[in-house]
Amino acid sequence: MSLSQTVLVLARTAQYAGTSGLFGGGFFLARQHPDLPTIGERRLLVFCGLMLVAATMAALVLQAADMAGGADPAMMAMVMTSTSFGHAAVSRLIVVATALLLLLNQPSSLRLWLVTVLGAVATTSLAWGGHGMSGDGTAGLVHFAADIIHLLAAAIWIGALGILTMMVMDHLARTSGSPARRLDRALSGFSGVGTAAVALLILSGLINSWFLVGPNHLWGLFTTLYGRLLLIKLALFMVMLGLAALHRWRLTPRLQTAAQGGADIRDGVIEIRRSIALETVSAVLVLGLVAWFGTLAPPDDG
Repeated sequence: MSLSQTVLVLARTAQYAGTSGLFGGGFFLARQHPDLPTIGERRLLVFCGLMLVAATMAALVLQAADMAGGADPAMMAMVMTSTSFGHAAVSRLIVVATALLLLLNQPSSLRLWLVTVLGAVATTSLAWGGHGMSGDGTAGLVHFAADIIHLLAAAIWIGALGILTMMVMDHLARTSGSPARRLDRALSGFSGVGTAAVALLILSGLINSWFLVGPNHLWGLFTTLYGRLLLIKLALFMVMLGLAALHRWRLTPRLQTAAQGGADIRDGVIEIRRSIALETVSAVLVLGLVAWFGTLAPPDDG
């Protein structure tokens, strides 16, 4: 990859990560009612929003420079006002700026849900410039809808991982009281949310693969860069599935049993932290791969 392509992939990765944190993290926190976010959790949402703004601006600059062959303010204005990519980016900037204003102070439950809705809009806007926009008619609408569902489901899963990491760190710092109760409720809630997100990811992923690869181009998974990156993504997804199953069926029940029996749960929390860290690293790699092969032509292209 050239330097400009590398920067573009990094900007796309940051956009995926930012929307995951803002929407997915906001959604996970909003479901923790009546608990409100801690200062650290709110700062994480703000950081994700700021990262999303910076990455979106970078993507706009790169797109304009690519079309003009260099920095050109007039081309930048044209991209923002006359292309679907620009319209999506401007819309994303507006809704994220609104979400950041809502996060200036400790958000109420209603404000947190508003931030979540705005995050969902920002996440959806990423599909406007993706492969899902390349189709026509009913098939194109189905592909576009599957792309949106895939983005939202992935954001819910990955955003929840970020918040869970904050909660685990908070628990290890204070070992008793409110952090322990919040962590217990969060782990229980993550099981249900994670299961639904995985189901939506698998369904929408199969639909997207049908359109982008197709049954007649399966060999392209092995002979094209797009296909090989997709296979690596699927392998990482399986790793994440395995770790999620470990959380739900072993680590979380064992932690809850120890807590109910009055035993020291610190070692159990450390195990969960290690597992969540591995899952988060896998998720970041997946986002990077998606950002990369999103710039490539799929095997079924043309």
